[in-house]
Amino acid sequence: MNLHPLKKYILFSTFLAFMFITSGCADAVGDFNLTQSEEEQIAGYCADMLLKYDKDHQSNVVDTSMARELQARVDAIREMNAKKPEKEDTPSGNSSHKSRNGEAKEPYAPSSEQNLAAVYGQEGFEVKYKGYEVCDAYPHDGSSSNFFAMEATMGKQLIVFHFDITNTTGESKECDFISQDAFYRVVVNDSERKNALTTILLNDLATVDETIAGGATMDAVVVLETDPGYENELSNLKLLAKYNGGEAVISME
Repeated sequence: MNLHPLKKYILFSTFLAFMFITSGCADAVGDFNLTQSEEEQIAGYCADMLLKYDKDHQSNVVDTSMARELQARVDAIREMNAKKPEKEDTPSGNSSHKSRNGEAKEPYAPSSEQNLAAVYGQEGFEVKYKGYEVCDAYPHDGSSSNFFAMEATMGKQLIVFHFDITNTTGESKECDFISQDAFYRVVVNDSERKNALTTILLNDLATVDETIAGGATMDAVVVLETDPGYENELSNLKLLAKYNGGEAVISME
């Protein structure tokens, strides 16, 4: 089968994405924290793209824009996960830590700067926690394509924490969080930490890279996968952000 050079490039890129997701490497899938549904959707789409360039098959995929966007997001997420520590840092067994002068301090005391955009050096933006929802799938209102969506694995549920990112200036500006290599944990009652899922959602708080109009607001999310009913245990919530060697604790109240 003779392929145009561009088709060969797209085929090769898609094949790499397909092999990366479906190779059976448990460590790779674990690093991505993808749900079973996400893995199946990615595998299915990549398989469809492979068939697109087989002259003996007909496909309902009519362009490659989504494939390119998928590849870009997979590459970005893969790079972010490569920079994560191999082992999760854990607090000491005591309920407090010692500062340099020997005074006790809370292990998850809120940072002096509570605007996450300012923490990231993104001037002209403000991030505010809005609330959370419990669902089996997100998004569930048809606001995104089925491909860039996620479902909880069987017997689990999603807790989706929403944040408003507002451009406080009068002109359009790029909000670039993806370059911060950030990953998040939700701290419950100053003791239990739950790792946020690394997702391919277009509005994942860790991978936001959008131009926002002056005065406009976009919704960004941090997603947990938990046992049913876990939302009843949520109290005194904080967002622990690790980014480019820094750390910030943002109150979610």
